[in-house]
Amino acid sequence: MRRSRRTAVRFVSAVVLFTATAGGIAVAGSFHISQRFDEIGRIDLGAALQPAKDEPGITSAQNYLLVGSDSRAGANPGDADYGAMGNEDAVGGKRSDTIMVLRLDPVLGRASIMSLPRDLYVTIAGTNGKKNRINTAYSIGPDALVRTVQDNFGITIQHYLEVDFQGFKRLVDELGGVTICFEYPTRDDNTGLNIPNPGCQNLGGTQALAFARSRHYKELREGRWREDGTADLGRVKRQQDFLRIALDRSISKGLGNPLAISGLLDAVVGNVTVDASLTEGDMTRLARQFRSLGSDKLDTYTLPASATTIRGMSVLVEDQRAATAVLAHFR
Repeated sequence: MRRSRRTAVRFVSAVVLFTATAGGIAVAGSFHISQRFDEIGRIDLGAALQPAKDEPGITSAQNYLLVGSDSRAGANPGDADYGAMGNEDAVGGKRSDTIMVLRLDPVLGRASIMSLPRDLYVTIAGTNGKKNRINTAYSIGPDALVRTVQDNFGITIQHYLEVDFQGFKRLVDELGGVTICFEYPTRDDNTGLNIPNPGCQNLGGTQALAFARSRHYKELREGRWREDGTADLGRVKRQQDFLRIALDRSISKGLGNPLAISGLLDAVVGNVTVDASLTEGDMTRLARQFRSLGSDKLDTYTLPASATTIRGMSVLVEDQRAATAVLAHFR
């Protein structure tokens, strides 16, 4: 396998870890890997996406909308690990459980992630100006979610990537788990997160998913279970910390090894969807420009917002003044 192709797979593997999360999708490689790339789900988003405006000899920065879907397709409610996928949300269909914008800047050789809390209160595209939580846009369709992000925040989206719960779990397991350090015993009864002792723990796919999804995160401090009152914003911070650790783990795993690459592809190929315009060649080209991508070259942002109640709903409202600098970076 040529080096550029090995690097491409490592790059895209990191991208899938970004989705919560979230985060390779298949890309170039041996015949087996190229064949698996063709098996990835595709979705035609038509005019919703905005092509990048490259200058001669220069690849411009691009924004990828990364979505962690809560689809439980293929999951068995009787499985011991089903709690990490559901409990409070154990319903049919699928919603956007995590929404992030990944910006790749080949000129700077850096990547940036902006998390959009799913309770963010915005105008939903295609609803004649109606407002609701941003994750409801996905229930209309991925194209509505893309347009909602673009219309509300003034940024363009070039590509779309989605991974579901099963894909996330399988990818983490294929990496051999991800090590997270806990200061106190920790749990979330809604997702099944259960860390009985403080210290650094290697989380397999099920507990990693329970950690990444946790909105009712509790720590045992001074003899009492205390819940993190920041809810969705706290979850966003934990997801971003997880992504940094998982990204470094994927690199240390040695993804230049064809067997490791094939294992990652087999783990996620049935649980990933990309936009129809994203080609194997696109990812190979980007991978060459991000050979040394690691957590030290990943900048993380959360759209500034404050909690309030609107029409009986607990939502987050963008702090427009504080958000100006963050959004300017992604524009």
